[in-house]
Amino acid sequence: LKLKIWGSRWDACTPILKKYLMHGVVTGDLYSTAIQSSTINIALLSEKVKGATAGDKITSRTFHIPANNAFMLHQASTEISSYFDIGEEVDCFGDKDDLVKKVSYYLENSKLREKVKTAGYNRCIEHHSILHRAQMIMQHLK
Repeated sequence: LKLKIWGSRWDACTPILKKYLMHGVVTGDLYSTAIQSSTINIALLSEKVKGATAGDKITSRTFHIPANNAFMLHQASTEISSYFDIGEEVDCFGDKDDLVKKVSYYLENSKLREKVKTAGYNRCIEHHSILHRAQMIMQHLK
């Protein structure tokens, strides 16, 4: 695999993964380019940190990846299915073995991967834009 890892919290990763680190965070246009250039984007969630009641269930990447018309494998959570149809608009993995299995599956099934990618993009455009969130906040404030 042509694995590339971006982010700021990978310094303590295993030596096997260190060779794939891109050393740093990508932002702005480069962030979109990195997402769009990837065949499969893996959305990992942060675990519970001190003082928090729980770890992440979704993140901004949950929406950034499909909004960039890119394919996403999202770490399974209780909330992701509230925003996307799993297996239709995005897909999820439960553990490392499931991740490996699904990466292999989607690399072999490019037509299905493209179909899921397009459906995820359409869902973002239709239901998860910043305009939609602003309208939701305004309705809540009324």
